[in-house]
Amino acid sequence: MYPSFLFTQLLERADNELWTLENLSRMKSSELRMIARIQQTPKGLPRERLILRLIRTREIRSLIACYATDQIGIAEMIVSFNRKQLHAMCKDMKLWRSGTKRQLAACLLSWRDRCRSEGYKQFLLIQHELALKTIPVVMF
Repeated sequence: MYPSFLFTQLLERADNELWTLENLSRMKSSELRMIARIQQTPKGLPRERLILRLIRTREIRSLIACYATDQIGIAEMIVSFNRKQLHAMCKDMKLWRSGTKRQLAACLLSWRDRCRSEGYKQFLLIQHELALKTIPVVMF
């Protein structure tokens, strides 16, 4: 399997403007599942729901990317977002969402950090898998 140009561009930069409904709809299902693995998004969703979930996950992670996981980052997040926004983000990502603003912010930042950690491991695995699949084998 040779990955598409769009797939490789999306893997290289998460802040890429190529993250649109139209572009993701043109991708192969196997490529969407790989991106879902990296973003820690359930990959067993129907194609249309998976695409929407990938876009929303990216939006939320972009919104909270600049905040540190410490108390200062949580305090900055509380100032930047109201409780309704934090609750909606937690709900969209299927996270716990019945606490205070501080608890919701901490929950989102903890989720983001888990996604970063596990996503990076998946990214390395996928790179390895793609390297194995794209190297032609010559038998002598």
